[in-house]
Amino acid sequence: MSPAEGRSVEAPAVLQTQNVYKEYQTSAGVVAAVRGVNLSIVEGEFASIMGPSGSGKTTLLSLMGALEPPTKGDVLLRGRDIGLMRNRELAELRRFDVGFVFQRFYLVDHLTAWENIRFPLGFNTQMSRPEREERADFLLEMVGLGHRGDHFPRQLSGGEQQRVAIARAMANEPAVILADEPTGNLDQRTSDDILTALEDLNKRLGQTLVLVTHDPGVAERSSRVIQLEDGELVRQYGQDDFSAR
Repeated sequence: MSPAEGRSVEAPAVLQTQNVYKEYQTSAGVVAAVRGVNLSIVEGEFASIMGPSGSGKTTLLSLMGALEPPTKGDVLLRGRDIGLMRNRELAELRRFDVGFVFQRFYLVDHLTAWENIRFPLGFNTQMSRPEREERADFLLEMVGLGHRGDHFPRQLSGGEQQRVAIARAMANEPAVILADEPTGNLDQRTSDDILTALEDLNKRLGQTLVLVTHDPGVAERSSRVIQLEDGELVRQYGQDDFSAR
């Protein structure tokens, strides 16, 4: 039984939002992109945040990953209130506790696939150089690119580049990976491959994942769907609901 399959309802919360709001001042007045969202992501979960364009999905993900501060409410990662952290603590959190995967791959062009994965490990002073190199080797193999490690991003397909980005996000064994439309720039077959890779991380390694998407077909690959509309959480449903349709 995989870590995700063996998860119980008592699994600890890795990430929580407590009555979170995010407001922006515009020429038309104050706009609330996220409004009063209460959410708990448990260890080993694969959750999707779904909603139409403008529903607040990416903003909520940014709040979860400490890329933006909430206007009101609290965001807790492993029980620690992100809003109380100083800039240095936030930088450490983004390096070690949260892994990011975006629609664009954001690989470093002059580094090989292996070097792109190895790069964030350089911040980990708890690992020796051989351990960092071994970790990079492991992650490259894990995403099926052991034979492409010496290739530069321009020599890789879009799907391969996204696999490198996923492996890079895993480098420092984060508490959670936040993925924003990770298949948005890919064709259907490649998208399926990327989703299978993410599912494998969740099932084999118990990696906690939160994925933003507007595509119901993508969302239903996860164990729980969190639906937003106009910045509000309006519905949550899981695999039993998928099969009942």
